[in-house]
Amino acid sequence: MTALIGEWKCFECQNIDSVMAELGVNQEIRDRVEFEGSSLTIDFEESDLYIRQETSGQSHERTFALGKEQDELTLDGRIVKTVYTLESDCILKQVQQHGFTEMVITREVIDDVMTTSVRTGDSSATLKYRRIGPPKRRTETTNLAGSVADTTVNSS
Repeated sequence: MTALIGEWKCFECQNIDSVMAELGVNQEIRDRVEFEGSSLTIDFEESDLYIRQETSGQSHERTFALGKEQDELTLDGRIVKTVYTLESDCILKQVQQHGFTEMVITREVIDDVMTTSVRTGDSSATLKYRRIGPPKRRTETTNLAGSVADTTVNSS
């Protein structure tokens, strides 16, 4: 699990627009999103997963219990059912369900590079992140649709 912990910066992004189109994300939001250069924070507190993503000036952060289905507000404003599972010390799997649409996000760390594979329907994307340091915490969440959600994060 320690292999996943850290602050990550995206340096390569392939085919994410087709995934967002398949999910029904409107063109205006897709035009604003720039994943390359975005940051991702992953941390664990006991059995809870903390994850924060900053993309195109917007941020989204949540805390999840591993293996438990929970509601999640996505960056594009959808409410989905999400389950995170730790497949190994260096692989984190996320399954999102929105209506009849399932999206699977697999994050795998090898050395200091995290490869994120995103699959939904007939579309798939790959994002690569480089570790830039230890995890950082913030407490305001804004999605790409412009909504702000209250998030409580316990910092130790």
